[in-house]
Amino acid sequence: MNTGYRMDNRSGFPAPVGTPADSAPNVQAQLLSVRVEGELSKPAVVMVTSARAGDGKSLTAYLLAASLEKSNHRVSLMEVPNEKEASHERLSAFVEEMRSNYDFTVIDAAAFPKSSTVLSLARLVDGILVAVRIGRAPTADDESMVGILEQFGGNVVGVVAAEAETIANFERARGEKAASMQLQPRRNRNKIPHTA
Repeated sequence: MNTGYRMDNRSGFPAPVGTPADSAPNVQAQLLSVRVEGELSKPAVVMVTSARAGDGKSLTAYLLAASLEKSNHRVSLMEVPNEKEASHERLSAFVEEMRSNYDFTVIDAAAFPKSSTVLSLARLVDGILVAVRIGRAPTADDESMVGILEQFGGNVVGVVAAEAETIANFERARGEKAASMQLQPRRNRNKIPHTA
């Protein structure tokens, strides 16, 4: 499974720029993690998606994973792109691998209308969260998406709303981090280190 990023509690989840530990997004994440822990037995795989791009699904996934990790769970945060070639068997094996290695896996999936992978994962994961940007929701797109996910066997455990400014701050910080990582010198992976 090709993933854009993978984080687990060995490295920790620092709070994103613009969201101090006592901020509203983090308080909401703590409440959300309590709900997820109450609704789903661990090990559990939770997918976060949205009806539209820019609704805060990546922010929601990140803050949920961080909050679960702070509760001493083994947590993995995965970004799963839309892969047309991803078969049911491949996705099923991926979900089972995550269940066997972590208490909670949070999947930052693509926006719903653009992703066939979201529909395939809907029936495999234990719970689905729908992210919605405050100020534009709910719309017929959101209601239709929830209905389709449930029709495909998905377990929608909640809808999470985020403010546009918080989403923008998170995406800006994420972009800056990605840009700074690209400026790092590349290591030669072909060299084998000498051992004493």
